[in-house]
Amino acid sequence: MTLLLAALWAAGLTLALMLLVAGLGRAGAVDPVTPVVCQVAVYGLGLFALLRVHGPEASIREFVAARAVHPGFYGLAALLGAGLNLSADRLYELVRLLWPPAEPDVCFELLFRAAGTTQQGVLVAAVVLAVPACEEVIFRGALFGRLALTRRPIEVIAWTGLCFALAHIEPRQALAILPMALCLGWVRHATGSLWPPLILHGCFNATSIALLYLAPAPVAPDAAELPPCGALEVPLAWELGSALVAFAAFGGMLWLARRERGRAAT
Repeated sequence: MTLLLAALWAAGLTLALMLLVAGLGRAGAVDPVTPVVCQVAVYGLGLFALLRVHGPEASIREFVAARAVHPGFYGLAALLGAGLNLSADRLYELVRLLWPPAEPDVCFELLFRAAGTTQQGVLVAAVVLAVPACEEVIFRGALFGRLALTRRPIEVIAWTGLCFALAHIEPRQALAILPMALCLGWVRHATGSLWPPLILHGCFNATSIALLYLAPAPVAPDAAELPPCGALEVPLAWELGSALVAFAAFGGMLWLARRERGRAAT
């Protein structure tokens, strides 16, 4: 697979998802859960198509590198995902400050708080499990694995990360999510498995949900207006602590990856 072909696959899946959600929106059938259902359907079909075209003789597990690795990678990936969350939020706020949007974003925080208990449970499952699984299977699974056959690791990490960030469409969000995407690619390369980046991604999203309960609720400046996205007030100590956790987890994963490579070479 070439870099251009990987980008075309990513763009095609993103366009298909946008068209499906837009079509349902015109029919009045879109709620907070519907886009996730659409993503599961589109990415599932996309994985099947990728497998048929680029790995017809391989099993799905082999194709996406769903292989077991040292258990320590799983715990470190979880800590890294949780630790990166507040830094990513701060970066997004900085991007919005330097490049203000023309229209206010939809505030997920208020939408989540306004949802009923059952719908909140579905949203948690979608954000923590379904969305990370869909995105990681495609970007760090199928596309990463095919590109890694012919490209240097740094190229694969950078290209799949860029495609992943651009798949989020909104340019400010794409800029803010790019460092996270590169980190996911590095973890995939360092461990040789899909599971650690998937766990990292899920814990990253789970931290966002947890903060909705731990941090003060955002307050709209006007009763009829939603506050800006990412308006949660988080203490500075939390941000510093999460950065230290992410730094320690990254170092631990780097050490463990080197140790595992050394063992495999002997």
